[in-house]
Amino acid sequence: MFLKHWGNNKDLLFYYTEFGNLLREDGELLSDFNKRFNHMYSRISCEIKPTPTSAMITHANAFDSQFCLLLRERRCASLADMQDATFEVESNIIVAERLEDDDERRRQGGQSSSSSDLEIDKMAKTIELLASEVSKLKAEQYSQEAGAPCVFSLPTPNPYRGALEQLQILQRSGDTNEDKMVKTLF
Repeated sequence: MFLKHWGNNKDLLFYYTEFGNLLREDGELLSDFNKRFNHMYSRISCEIKPTPTSAMITHANAFDSQFCLLLRERRCASLADMQDATFEVESNIIVAERLEDDDERRRQGGQSSSSSDLEIDKMAKTIELLASEVSKLKAEQYSQEAGAPCVFSLPTPNPYRGALEQLQILQRSGDTNEDKMVKTLF
């Protein structure tokens, strides 16, 4: 009743100011924002209505900085083209975020594999120490059986140790070229 009698008498600059302050709200769908934007743009009187170029700038500025930059790079010819481009830009941003998430998961997986590489190195050193202890025990047992004084012999180094280390380095670097592995082993 009140609006029917008095009407929607808002100052001409009110709609212009509201139009300039439009921002896309968190979680708002693009189609809903575009409808709200177009509705506000149509409410501005012809005397003070912004030019189509100015409306395009206002539309781009209604988004976050990354989205705005990607939208402006499209260099759309009209406001309608820009509003269509917003859907493409949003889908590109969503795909980029998914790819970043996948990369993070891969990096975390890579960290766990590097920790497993450290465990493998630790186990290899432990096996070498055990092998040296066994050879010492054998030498001690042999010398006691022969009645000779106890003489310790140094363990023979593993001839494949260097090749195993090179193979592990290649595996860590992600280069699994079989030719290189064959050359380092022989």
